[in-house]
Parts: sequence; C-alpha cells; structure tokens
Amino acid sequence: MLELLPALQTALQHHMHEIRRTDINIVPDLSFIPQGTMFPCLGIKDGQERYRYFPGSCREVTSDVHLVIYVSLSKKEYAVLGKDTAILPLAAKAITFLENNLLGIAGVQSALPVSSPASQLYIAERDQVYLKKTFTMQYEQTEVLL
Repeated sequence: MLELLPALQTALQHHMHEIRRTDINIVPDLSFIPQGTMFPCLGIKDGQERYRYFPGSCREVTSDVHLVIYVSLSKKEYAVLGKDTAILPLAAKAITFLENNLLGIAGVQSALPVSSPASQLYIAERDQVYLKKTFTMQYEQTEVLL
C-alpha cells in the first residue's frame, strides 16, 4: 500500500486533466475534502489488505483502494451526465484508465475495478451540496519475503 497510493495519485494527476493536479489527494477518509480544494476533485483512500503465504518465502497481497470523486451541484443539470466534468464521465474515465494499469510497480499482477455503488449527495460545511461517486480498485501483488 505504501507504494500503491502515491503511484495512483501520480498516475491520476497525469491522466485526469479535467481535475486540477492539486485536487487529486490521498485522504484519511472518503468524506474528507482538503481545505482549499476546488471541484471536481478526487480522493484516494487505502482499503483492506489480504495476505496469502506460499512455500519459498513468497506471499500474495490483495489490496483494495477506494477512490471518490466529488463534483459541485451548482449546475444540477450537468452534475451527473453533462460535460467531461460530470460525475459519471469522470468516474468512467478513471476506471477505464486504472483497469489493468499495473502502475509500473514490481510484482503487481492485476488491477481491476471491483465495485462502484450509486452516486450520492454529500452536504459539506455551510450547506454546500456536492455529488459523490466512490469506486474500489483491487490490486494483486506477489512479494518475495526475505
């Protein structure tokens, strides 16, 4: 996970041109929006890790990474399906980019989207309303233990 999260952040900052690079962050919680963030924005959060051990000092690590995209509801008619900065086109672009993208990390064997629940309304401070879309990527990596 230590290598995975920064690699995801860097890859998304270079690919998701609809979102400012400074608005793609590793976050402590999926509902956390860093101060000064503009919309749309994207958060990356560590998830569960599962381990399987094999003879010969080798293990397989399955890591879930949760991603969340926020868009402003200031133009309600465009927030869901509208232009390139609407929630569904942004999520589709991110998922398509990350699917099977091993991010150049040694030992990563698969990168697959495993869930994407329905988008939700999110009410922040001062009654600001946003649309929120989360999805989970799952990475499988083989590691040699010393």
